[in-house]
Formats: sequence, structure tokens, C-alpha cells
Amino acid sequence: MDGFPGRIALVDDDEDFRRMMRVAFDEQQELVFMTCGSGEELILRIRELQPDLVLLDMRMPRIDGVETLRRLRDHEDATDVPVILLTGAHKLSMQGEYERLGVIGVVHKPVDPVSLYEKIGEIWAAA
Repeated sequence: MDGFPGRIALVDDDEDFRRMMRVAFDEQQELVFMTCGSGEELILRIRELQPDLVLLDMRMPRIDGVETLRRLRDHEDATDVPVILLTGAHKLSMQGEYERLGVIGVVHKPVDPVSLYEKIGEIWAAA
């Protein structure tokens, strides 16, 4: 993929994390940065959001990142939206499943906005 994704949706149940990332990413003039507090919210808003990339937290209440990803893939408007997982614990045993579901990369938390922005660029360029 060329350049950098123009529309990014961050899905994370941690309101402070979402707020911190929004402040940092809103400074990027060429980027539309949107947030959702749950996987359910992402699925409900996917048609409205139309993200080029989803940053998806793995550990969330009610439905986790993997279930959100599966539901995303079943949604007619998001079958091929690239996803980067945000996780504190990456299970290598799930790597094949992640790739099958369209995960283009994994970023380990905790992560600061500058590091996340750089990692997104690296992952996007390699995808």
C-alpha cells in the first residue's frame, strides 16, 4: 500500500487512551482520525466511518478484538478493511487466524502516539 491511510478508526475501550491518541493524531492535517469505544460501536458505525485502516484493541469487554474482527469481516462494508491489532499479549498461535482475517500488523501496548504513528507507517508501507 502506498502512502499513509487517510481515514483511521481506533477501537479501544480505554477512554483516556482514545483521547490521548485523538489529540496527537488530530494534528496530522492529512488524516481523518475517528474513535470507537467498543467493537459493537465500530460495527454499528462502519458504513459512516469508512476507514482505510482499523486499529483494534484485543482486550475489550463484551466482545474482544478477535470477535470484533470476525464480525467486521462479515459486514458487507468492511470485508477487506486492513486491521492493525493493539495488544499487550500477542498469541503466536493465532497468527494464521489473524492474517486470514486481514490483520496486517500487530502493535504492542503500551504505546505512545508518536511510536504508534511511526508503526502504522511502517506496517502500511510493508502491506
